[in-house]
Amino acid sequence: GWNAFEGCTSLTSITIPDSVTSIGVNAFYGCTGLTSITILNGVTSIGWNAFEGCTSLTSIIIPDSVTSIGGSAFRGCTSLTSIIIPDGVTSIEGFTFSNCPNLSCIVVPKSVKRIDCSAFPNTHGYGVYYVGTKEEWKSIELVNKESTLHIKYNYVPEE
Repeated sequence: GWNAFEGCTSLTSITIPDSVTSIGVNAFYGCTGLTSITILNGVTSIGWNAFEGCTSLTSIIIPDSVTSIGGSAFRGCTSLTSIIIPDGVTSIEGFTFSNCPNLSCIVVPKSVKRIDCSAFPNTHGYGVYYVGTKEEWKSIELVNKESTLHIKYNYVPEE
């Protein structure tokens, strides 16, 4: 639920079982000791600010069952280096990955139809790897056209 583990700074890892369908708003907000998260296939949504401020989080695998990721969900995850957004997510909400200066790889599936303002980190050193073509990318609604996006098209994620 909402705020379930907020501020649990001693929490270092967690596995979210497939019986859980939603990660609530602020669920792990400020869990600065959290380094790894395993989310199993039952989860369909990640709430707003769910992992905001998890400064030790280096990687997370989001299962294909997830179709919704709330705004600021990973904001301030300063150790996060890469993320693969699962096919089925249609919108990347505002500030989802902002203030993630070490995030150098974001894989965006063709299912994404909208990218909200400041969704990506405010740094020039990251890359967006889009699974579709350049023409398909042009059909995405970009709420705030970020001029610093380094997009690589026709990306094929490793299995």
